[in-house]
Amino acid sequence: MAERNPLVETCLQPEEPTEVQAQTYNEFCRSITDVLGARGFSRILSRDFSFSAQDDNWEYSWTRRSGIPLAHCRERWEALPTYPHQPPDNDQAMPIHLTGGADSHDIVDEMTRAMVHSRVSSMAKLFFEELCPGDWNKGVNVALAGGIFQFLHDPNSPDVMSASEIADIISFRWDTCLLVDRFVDNHCLNRPDGKICIMWHSQEYPMAMDDKYGQQEWKARYSPVWQALLDGGAQIEGADHQGPHFARPLAYIASAIAETCTTEKKINKMVREYCEYVARIRKFQLDRAVESPTVRGRGRKWLASIGKRLRHSLSPSKKPGKAPAL
Repeated sequence: MAERNPLVETCLQPEEPTEVQAQTYNEFCRSITDVLGARGFSRILSRDFSFSAQDDNWEYSWTRRSGIPLAHCRERWEALPTYPHQPPDNDQAMPIHLTGGADSHDIVDEMTRAMVHSRVSSMAKLFFEELCPGDWNKGVNVALAGGIFQFLHDPNSPDVMSASEIADIISFRWDTCLLVDRFVDNHCLNRPDGKICIMWHSQEYPMAMDDKYGQQEWKARYSPVWQALLDGGAQIEGADHQGPHFARPLAYIASAIAETCTTEKKINKMVREYCEYVARIRKFQLDRAVESPTVRGRGRKWLASIGKRLRHSLSPSKKPGKAPAL
């Protein structure tokens, strides 16, 4: 077993930081959020929406939601060129990974619009009533279901989940499922029950497979695939603020591989490719933060405020061993 790096578990920020230390640390964290804060590629599919701030309070720092001052968002938004929307010639123009069943097109479009316009109540209602069927009466999802139900029906309760908490949880689950759908379609795997991941029934499908193949045979096909994916690091875990463990994507891709691939060689190849796909997603997200000049600059300022010196350059283009002066 590899040794743990003691630096990973050490908190450098003092327990009682000075004003300068707190400010530089917050700016450092906020710069990372600025890079990683875009909640998924599904936003780019929306159209005909505008940008505004509640009560026109542009200077309000929306730290709990994204860490990005709204004035900064407005400036970036207004700098974008304007192109008139041109509808496709037919519905088939929508990418295949966002379709799957008679209701999928409408569901995807409705949820995407609600997310773009930050209509959290609409997101929560759609997510709770239409999506992730079979999940809400199992394990950690029972408590989450109660929290969403309370948010929808008793919003004035003192212990109700905030809109930002609900939005973060739904966005993570939605985007994770879309990533799985993309892989399934790109690799010509059978969609379990013909559904996209977010609409697949996680309890009815296994029972249907038991009836089709026999309980022992389906278990013999599915369980090794699921275990291999888990061992290969295919489980996509969210941050603390993105809700409890979300098992649906792993179960969905395991089902797709087990149902489509008929030989051990094909199964192993598909498992390996999916694990590599997830690893690339993780690396992409990390690189977006590490390669940001703003993140590196604010990281140096924070380390300087607490009297630390970089042992390696924060720049991905420089070789380790020559730490720049702070």
